[in-house]
Amino acid sequence: YNEYKSYLRSINNNMAKLEYQIDQEMRDVFEAMRLRRGPALIVMTLEVNSLKTNCVINMSQDEFSSDSTSYDKVKELLHDEAQFMHKPCIVLFDHRAINQQSRAERNVVIAFRWNADGSKPQERMVYSSAWKSLSTYFSSNGVANTNDMFEVSDWDEVEDKMKKYQ
Repeated sequence: YNEYKSYLRSINNNMAKLEYQIDQEMRDVFEAMRLRRGPALIVMTLEVNSLKTNCVINMSQDEFSSDSTSYDKVKELLHDEAQFMHKPCIVLFDHRAINQQSRAERNVVIAFRWNADGSKPQERMVYSSAWKSLSTYFSSNGVANTNDMFEVSDWDEVEDKMKKYQ
């Protein structure tokens, strides 16, 4: 039994971390988001075989209906529609947060890994492994603060995490 546990630990320690490449075009999109001059919502998927990221949704605030926010659109994509309901992705969106104590408003970029409950185990493992390097990129380049990044697998978890911004 102890030999088996030791073997499992050695496999886990030697697992390759997936270092996904973020091309210059995506870096420019992230920079525009950071400077509040570009997208209000980005949804990325990962190519399993090539270690590349794909931006599948890139929307500015102007593209939302007048009474809709980026949070509303995220809910629509992950909860209400089938597009990402069972497919993992990386979501970044500009959110107007309210300080709990002072009630002051500020914009914050929220980044999270959506690991949908209905997604395939292989996809979940890929996104789990890639999340560390992507979240490090987001925080080290000022795209999103580490405190504003999280991992979720269902919409209730997203709503729970978002309570601190309301």
